[in-house]
Amino acid sequence: MKKGISILIFFALISAGAFAIDFSGGGGLLLELTGNKADDGRLRVFNYGGFVFLDAEYAELDVTFSYGSITTWDEDGAKSEDAGNVVQLGFSLMGKLPINVAFITVFPLLGINYSVILDFDDDDVTVDLGDDIGEWLSQFGVVAGAGVDLSLSRQLYLRSSILFNLRFPDGFFKGLSDSVSDIKTTLGVGSRLQVGVGYRF
Repeated sequence: MKKGISILIFFALISAGAFAIDFSGGGGLLLELTGNKADDGRLRVFNYGGFVFLDAEYAELDVTFSYGSITTWDEDGAKSEDAGNVVQLGFSLMGKLPINVAFITVFPLLGINYSVILDFDDDDVTVDLGDDIGEWLSQFGVVAGAGVDLSLSRQLYLRSSILFNLRFPDGFFKGLSDSVSDIKTTLGVGSRLQVGVGYRF
């Protein structure tokens, strides 16, 4: 898998050079709200953290690091006081179509996302996930949204973007649905706001 990703990045760089694509990069802060809803209740995770990005004019790669607090509700609507927390590393690869208007650039975004769970602490879950926590809880998803760049100089610019994420069920909930008839897999949904600074190379 790592070899395949390296080959894709290599050919992307070669192609970008051949077509004289402009590169830029930077980073900033993020806020994210995600959740799942099932017949027996719902779960919400409020994440905050940072991100770095590499922009190749028509494509963007984001790497995010965030800490999230978990809140759950049961089927009767009772809210948990402290359901736990999660630390995750995210990767988003998106296509973009920049539209330049004076010193402002707007662009729609569409791509894929993979969230790697680094640490998980849920007081409501008694299942021991062991050392394979990342494999059980990590998720693929589809992201879509839009962004705006505001040029401060020839090289420096401010970037803000909002992304909506549709996450596919992870291995943990798939396993539960296979062994417990009352539990069904659900899609997770969420939104992410990013604000940062970029530099054109």
